[in-house]
Amino acid sequence: PKQFINTVFTTVGFGDINAENSSEQLFCVFVMYFGALVFGTLLAEVQHVMASLRRVSRNRGMVIQQMLDFLRSKQVSIPLEQRCLRWVEFDHICKTEAEIEHECMSCLPEKMRNEVFTEVYWDILQDLDFVADCDCVEEEKEQLILRLIPHFRNIAFCQGHSIATQDDLVP
Repeated sequence: PKQFINTVFTTVGFGDINAENSSEQLFCVFVMYFGALVFGTLLAEVQHVMASLRRVSRNRGMVIQQMLDFLRSKQVSIPLEQRCLRWVEFDHICKTEAEIEHECMSCLPEKMRNEVFTEVYWDILQDLDFVADCDCVEEEKEQLILRLIPHFRNIAFCQGHSIATQDDLVP
C-alpha cells in the first residue's frame, strides 16, 4: 500500500506494517536507500535554487546600494533619489534577463536558435513598420527578420525621456 511505501521511503516506519522475511527486508532496505537518495537530490536542488536567488538578490542589492551611496554623496533630492533607484532596479532586471537569454540562446545551434527567436519575437517584429510595409513574400520577411535578430539588443529607456530628437534623423 501507499502508506507502507511512504513510511519506508521517508525512513519513518510506523511499525503497523513490517517485513516478515529476508526478501521483504531487502526490499525495504532498498526502498529506504532509494528514498534517502531522492531526498538528498531534492535537497541539493532546493539549495542550488536558493543560492542562485541569493546571488541575484545580492548583486541587485549591491548595484542599488552603490547608486544610493553615490546619490547621497551628491546630495540629490529624495524624490529624484527614489526615481533613480527605481530606474536602477528596473535596468538591472532588464540586463539580467538579457544576459540569461543570451547565455541560453548561445547554447543552441543556429537553426534552432532562429526557430526560438522566430517563435518568441515573430509577432513583435512583424508589427515593425519597415517589416509590415515590406513588399515581399512572407518567406522573404522571415529571412529578413532572421538576419536582423542577431543584431538586436535589449536597451531599457527611461519613460518620459527622449530617445532621439528630430536632429538625429537622417534626411
